[in-house]
Amino acid sequence: MIALLLLAAGGSRRFGSPKQLAVFDGTTLLRRACRTAAQFPGRAVVVLGAHAENLRGEVEGVEIVINDRWENGIATSIHAGVRALADADAIVIALADQPDVGLPDLLTLVTKHEETGAPIVAAEYADTIGVPVLFHRSRFGELLALSGDEGARKLLRSRQVVTVPMPNAAHDIDQVEDL
Repeated sequence: MIALLLLAAGGSRRFGSPKQLAVFDGTTLLRRACRTAAQFPGRAVVVLGAHAENLRGEVEGVEIVINDRWENGIATSIHAGVRALADADAIVIALADQPDVGLPDLLTLVTKHEETGAPIVAAEYADTIGVPVLFHRSRFGELLALSGDEGARKLLRSRQVVTVPMPNAAHDIDQVEDL
């Protein structure tokens, strides 16, 4: 079973307000990401942290995992998600603030993993190798060893990674102007 882990726990410091609630193309970023996640053929969870109570109403079709330690960095959200999905054979990690990433993009990672057997398959866009990214269970220990504000990108720099072109992932909402 390949599962999907949607990260949406951050405090949106650069954005200035909960960016998960920012409206993009008629719906909030979080609701949009959850709708995509709900279509994923495996189990899907969203990790909430900051503003969790205000965000719950935007979540549909996926399980909620609460990260009470979100202030300690993104690694704690990855830990919470990996623990919740510990029975998965692989996990696709996606972000709620990449509104152009759709189900076909996520399934491309799964297909490439199935074709190659690669333990890490990542999106490649705008001279970047990053999320969304698939990690085989053999790499879960490395995800659980991340600390602080270390995201999975650290692992992508230190390992041989198979990539798939994913220009949709280049649009990342960090500031209001990014909308």
